[in-house]
Amino acid sequence: MRAKIAIFGGSFDPFHLGHRKIIEAAQAAKKYDEFIVLPTGTPAYKDRALSPATYRFATTKAGLEGLDGITISTLELESSDEISYTADTLIEIKKLAQRKYGHDFQLYLIYGSDALDSFAYWYKPREILQEAKLQIALRGKDAQQAEHYQAKAEQLMAEFGGKISFFAMPAYELSSSELRLDLVKGKVKDKFYPPATAAFLRENRPYIFAHEYQALPAETHRLFRRYEQAIWFQMSEERRIHSVNVAMFALHLANLYRVDTSTAFLAGLLHDACKHFPYGKQLDFIKESGFDYPVNPSIAHGPASAYWIKKELGVTDPDILNAVCYHTTGRPSMSALEKIVYLSDKLEFGRDYKDLEPIRQVVYQDLDKGLALCVQDVAKALERKGASQHILTMGLIEELKERKLLTNN
Repeated sequence: MRAKIAIFGGSFDPFHLGHRKIIEAAQAAKKYDEFIVLPTGTPAYKDRALSPATYRFATTKAGLEGLDGITISTLELESSDEISYTADTLIEIKKLAQRKYGHDFQLYLIYGSDALDSFAYWYKPREILQEAKLQIALRGKDAQQAEHYQAKAEQLMAEFGGKISFFAMPAYELSSSELRLDLVKGKVKDKFYPPATAAFLRENRPYIFAHEYQALPAETHRLFRRYEQAIWFQMSEERRIHSVNVAMFALHLANLYRVDTSTAFLAGLLHDACKHFPYGKQLDFIKESGFDYPVNPSIAHGPASAYWIKKELGVTDPDILNAVCYHTTGRPSMSALEKIVYLSDKLEFGRDYKDLEPIRQVVYQDLDKGLALCVQDVAKALERKGASQHILTMGLIEELKERKLLTNN
């Protein structure tokens, strides 16, 4: 019997209950041997920048909890192509399927019925229908327009060939764009999300600075995607989420303090690039970099990451390199960007320490006062652990005392 492989793609920006219900309805309608959920890379049809892949992957993964037989594919998220096309992705999925099943398989593409209205304008629609059968969900009001969609399917099959069929799903209408409007305001309406997705959105607030993110230049979005791909498999998912959270928080502070937003955004993403490298490898990088301050396993990833992003990613901006290098220790005479990355690392919304919100509020009003408060808080935490301050941090503390931003108490 031929293996049946379902593919459900989308931007998932964010993943919500409407997406999950399509998956559940498709699984109920047909028995698939594999069901692949495929977050989009960079689509040709969007008039805005998609949210970072890390966020879209995380909300999707959380939203699929409790569903059996589901695989999340990073195929398009890993692709270096400027634009992600379904026709090209199908070719790659077909290659993977052939290794497992030979030629004894059938691909099925799962979509909502609205896809039929635009399908003729997709890239290579004929090739798509040659490689996969379309399974279309009739959802909500779509069921009342079944004749329209059936006629549309007949028209597409007559023009391009292939096979298009339908499956029913319960009425459930959700608009991702409307959900994002709430998320920008910090509102997470649990009834629209699987529980784990709602928890992620509430904890990390990934859309709170969406307007600032959308305002970044296209080249910055391109570089961010390239850098995000570069670090994707060399750090844990938790660390990657933290890195993107830092980038977002740094972007916001850069806007507040008139620092170059692109520089802050990219520096925030890359600050922990080597965090999960073996300590010995970090020491090798530090030796090659010429960094001549004492290091330990807690701070070595800073200078090591600065070296790695320069060598492997071609980052040459000295302000970014310094911000990454000193993001854990700080140092005297920090630039505004260095302060922003240092603070963003400590204050991004995924950090769950209880005393951070008052520090955030100070940082929003005065960068240096916020820096002093944060340095003081970190010093107290180290003191509770019986750990000593790094020599660079000690220099920063003395500078803050001289400026009357810290006391000797």
